[in-house]
This record gives sequence, C-alpha cells and structure tokens, in this order.
Amino acid sequence: MRWVDAWLAWLRDRIPYLYLTRFSGLLALTLLLYGPLAWYALPSLFQSTLVLEPFGILRVAFAATLSAFAVMTTRRVIVLYGPDRFASPSPRRVSQRISLAHVFGYSTLAYVLVGIILVNSRAEAPLWRSALAAAGGVAAGWLALVVVHILQSAFVSPERVLPDALLPGGGRFIRRLRASDPLGGALRRHGVRFGPRWRAFLGPGYFDPDGALLPNHALSAALLGLYAIWYLWYYVTAQPGTPKGHALPTIVSVLVLMTLWTWLLAGIAFFLDRHRVPTLVLVGIWSYGISWIGHSDHYFLHQALTPTTLPSPIDVVKARPTGPIVVYAADGGGIQAAAWNAQVLTGIQDRWSGFSQALRLVSSVSGGSVGAMYFLAELRPEAAPGDLARIRKFATRSSLNEAAWGLAYPDFWRALLPIPPSLRFVKDRGWALETAWSRDWTAADQTLAGWGRDANDGWRPAVAFNTTAVEEGHRFLLASFSVPMDWGAHSFFETYPGRDVRIATAARLSAAFPYVSPVSRAWPDIAGRKALHFADAGYYDNSGMLTALQWINQVVMDDPALLQRRPVVLIQGASAPDFSVREAHDRTEWFQVTAPIVTLLNVRQAGQLERVKREYELLHEFWLSRGVEVQLFKFQFASDAGTPVPLSWRLSAPEVALISNEWGSACNAARLDRLLIAVGAQTAPSNAQAAADPACRGNY
Repeated sequence: MRWVDAWLAWLRDRIPYLYLTRFSGLLALTLLLYGPLAWYALPSLFQSTLVLEPFGILRVAFAATLSAFAVMTTRRVIVLYGPDRFASPSPRRVSQRISLAHVFGYSTLAYVLVGIILVNSRAEAPLWRSALAAAGGVAAGWLALVVVHILQSAFVSPERVLPDALLPGGGRFIRRLRASDPLGGALRRHGVRFGPRWRAFLGPGYFDPDGALLPNHALSAALLGLYAIWYLWYYVTAQPGTPKGHALPTIVSVLVLMTLWTWLLAGIAFFLDRHRVPTLVLVGIWSYGISWIGHSDHYFLHQALTPTTLPSPIDVVKARPTGPIVVYAADGGGIQAAAWNAQVLTGIQDRWSGFSQALRLVSSVSGGSVGAMYFLAELRPEAAPGDLARIRKFATRSSLNEAAWGLAYPDFWRALLPIPPSLRFVKDRGWALETAWSRDWTAADQTLAGWGRDANDGWRPAVAFNTTAVEEGHRFLLASFSVPMDWGAHSFFETYPGRDVRIATAARLSAAFPYVSPVSRAWPDIAGRKALHFADAGYYDNSGMLTALQWINQVVMDDPALLQRRPVVLIQGASAPDFSVREAHDRTEWFQVTAPIVTLLNVRQAGQLERVKREYELLHEFWLSRGVEVQLFKFQFASDAGTPVPLSWRLSAPEVALISNEWGSACNAARLDRLLIAVGAQTAPSNAQAAADPACRGNY
C-alpha cells in the first residue's frame, strides 16, 4: 500500500535523528512527564514538589523555559551538522531557518509543568498572583533567549553562514545587525583556530574551512559554560541553612542539573556516535570505576564523649519514683510522621501539664524521630516545655529543597569525580536535611550522651532513635540509655565506645528515608573505625513499638514492683491509616514483572503490623501475670480525605491544616480523654458519645 510505504519511509528518515538527539529527548520527556507522574503516579513522594509560592513558581517557570529552549537548541545543532558528521544518515537536510511557531512549539514543553504547578499551588496563594509569577518567569526565559540570539548575531561575522538555532534570523533587525558587524574583527581576530591535528581528531561537522568552530557549536559551548556558572552560583548562594537554600524549589535544582547534563552529554555524544561508542555506557563505566578507586562513601560526624554513666531502663523509672509512667512510640513516614507525632506530643502536653514529667521513654522511627526530637529538646528541669506552637512549626517546615541541593551538588560529584582520602567530605543530601532541621534551632548541638545525663537526672525521658544496620539487617539503637545485651539490637555507645553524636545527626540516621537521604557510616577518624551503614528504621520496624515493648518488659523483669499500683501507659503515634488490603482483580502478564516487588512491599507493611500486634498481646499477658497493667493508646491519623499521605519532606498548607484538624477529631479527642482518665488527670470524658464509639478505641 502506498500510504504504508510513505509512512515507513518517513520513519526510516527520522529514526536516526531520534537516536542522535536522544539526550534532548530525555530532557523533553522530563519536562512533559514530571508533573503527571508526580501528580498521579507517585503523589505521596513527589506531589509536594508541585506546590509552590509565587516566587518559587517564577523560578521554576524561568528554569523550565530555559530547559525547553535547551531541548530545541541541542537538537537543532545536531540535525544541522549531523549530515556532515555522520555521513548523512538521512538524505534529507533540514532548513537553516526556523519559524517563530517552531520556537513557540518547543517552549510549550515548559508550559505543561508550569500549568500543573499552578493547579497544585492554588491553596498557597491567590491564583492571579501565581499566574502572574509564572508569566514573569516565562517572559524572563524568552528575554534571555532574545539576548543570547542578539549577542550571537552580533559576534558572528556577516560573511559566515549562521543557521538558526535560537530564534528566526531572517528578520530585518537581525539582517541589519549582522550587516553592520558591530563587533568588527576586534574580538574575533583573537578567536580560536584549530589546527590540522585537532580537525583530524574531532572529524567533520565541527569546523569551517579556516579551522574556526562552526557558529552553533560555539554557541553550545558558550551556553554550557553559562549553565555551569549558574549551577555553581546556586552552590554558593543556596546552601542548606541559608534563606535562599530554603526557598530554592526542588524542581529548579533538578532542571538546572538535568539541563547541564543535556548540554554536556549531547556534546559528548555528537563526538562518540560517529565512532559507535554508547555515551551512557561510557559514563556508567566511568562512574562505577571511580567508585572503586575513590572515597565517595557517605559519612556522618561524631565527637569525643564526655565521661558519663548512661542510665539503664530501670534507672530511668527510679528517677521518678511516683506518678504515672508513660512510654511513647513515634512511627515513621517522612515529614507526615514528624508533623503528626509533634502534634500528638504537644497536644497531650497542652491538655496534661504533667505529661513531660511522666514520659519515661520515647522510641522513634524515621520521620517520627524528627518530631520527637523537637519536642524533647524543649523540655526543662521541673518545668513544662517551651512554646508548643514553635515545636509544631519546626516539625512541619519543609527540608526537601535542601535535600535536592545535596543531590544536585555533593552527591552528583561523588558519582563522577575520583575523591582521594584527603578530600573526602561529609556534605551530602543527608547532611543537607540535617542542616535544614537545625536552621534557627538553638538545640541543634545537644548530644545523645547529654540527653542520657538528663535522663539519669530524671527530668528528660530516655530516647531511642531506631535505625537499621545495613550490613547486619538488624535494628540499631542510637539510645540515651544503656541497652541490655540480650535485646538482640546493637547500640551506638556499644559499637563506638568513647564517641558521641549530635541529636540532629541521630534523628537523621533514623530518618534515612530511601533515596531521599543516603545510608551513611561513621566518619573514619581512626584506622579500623567500624564501617556499618545505617538506613531508615522503617525497614525493620516502622512503628517504634518493638523497642518500646522491650523497654517496658525489661523494667517488668527487673523489678515489677516499680510499676505496680502506678498507671502505666503505652502511647503509639500512627501518622497514617493502617495498611489495607488492595482489591484483587485479574492482571495482565506484565504483572508478573512487578509482582515480586509488590509482594515484598506488602508483606513488609502487613507483616510489621501483625508482628507488633502479636508481641503486644503476648507481653501484655505476661505483664498482667506480674501484676502490671499497661494500657495502650493509639493516636492515629485516619483522615478519609482521599489524598495520599505525603512521604517526602515537604507539606503544603492544606496538609498542615489537615493534621491539626485530624488531631481535633472526635475520635482522637475521645482517645485523649481516656488517656487522661487513665493517668488521673481527668475524671470524665468530654464527649461521652465519641468515647463509647468502638471505632474510636484507638488500640489493637
């Protein structure tokens, strides 16, 4: 059929160019697909990056517009000079002129992302302000394109052929500009001329007959240099802990890095493709090779330990010989867990002034460690915590932008540069998160051993920041108390004798959320320093309950009389609804590809819930046999708003409000009433109907 032959001919004509312009295509796909994937496919991880204030939208619109034009220009250079470089893979040569519609068509790559951001950011600011900011960013991108186009036209001598790569060059203004030759030969006479050896090495497609670099190759090199300067500028001005570091949107870091990569890889591929050398394979071999000879591992800092005696679990109880005993388990789940557990802790404190004195242990996991860290740092001897609203503010503020900086800079360098031992560095995206959490926080330098001394004195509870030892697959405790040897879990002070660690670092190691922050090992300050790597505690136990149950059980076994005739409560902060079974239905054969991973993830979630439930039930019976009644209260974020629980390190304003509203729900209020009654801080429920509702029991 004639139309089939025509279609096949069209396809054969364009497939070579699709391959040759693959890096431009990857950047175009990023611009087109990031928004939909973040919004629909992985909203719990990435949707928060689409929620921005107007100034952030302006920056993203500017960066996205420049990235769209980078797609156009890199592709243009390849298709213009490709026939000479690659011995004409297609008989068709593209026109040396482009239309304004052509340029506008490429710019729409940016408008998809910007439009999705505008939709998602409606609650952050009035739509007209966000739209005005987006228009300003797009206009700035177009202005930059016009300026570069004019500079290129002014620099290239009028007798040289200048194919369009940025904007249409056949207009009256550009023709007059080139004819007037405003720069003359003053600047160009010092231009680089490549000799025969360089021309023979690089091959065709690069040079004019006189050895000068073709105009659009020179343009590409100049724009690569400008992007490198922009990239380094953000390294200097947007470091974590600075106002700009907090304000620079995650997407801007991603776009700047990816556009820089596109310019660089497109240039490398233009040279290597002639020799049939796959560029990405070469980059992969390079990165893998230097990882063996360099020192690109991720580290956390530690410091000398001030001599101290850590209390045992029973010592922590004896430090408060009277009154209720409270143990709190803070679960994991990114910033959602940090915000929810901070809300629960401060919400209980707000209703029960003696809560901080009754609290004897906090066992925290992942994001819950961050929320617990802010609350525990505000405790004072024989006094209520400080500003509770400030604690919640710290726990809900974003740190995702700083993590993106860590990925775009130090972690990017780790992957590509050989790092000798003398130049190894601690900065990475995990350090960036820790620095963001410490911003404007006066307690950032408090240490784990210091909190142990406070627990020994009785005014601060013991704390266990749970994490997972990667090499051993076991729970690892950064604990401010002496961990019994028979617990089956190693601890920081046992593994690293004579060393101490900052509280912010301990929380970061507990919250090493997969891929957002890296697994890290202790800084190798001496030969033989143990090189265990620590990952998110949620791999082993995402509830924090195992350590809490072991702690109570240790006290019961050592001296049950300490807990008899005293209210003993175990509080669980659950920042998300319990794992629910997904609806079963027929699958395609492709499901067999993902089924093992889906099974692994589902078993991890369901298995942890089942294990914690059974262990509590068994230990509860054992404690009763020793005359100890431990009541469980579970404060759970169970909103049915239909939105996925965010797992990244950024919350939007509606998500912050939802946490506050959920804490004030009838069920959580009823659970709080029952808790206060159990510890003698209240005599009757404030909402009898909610208290009688079985759905509001809040325990297993």
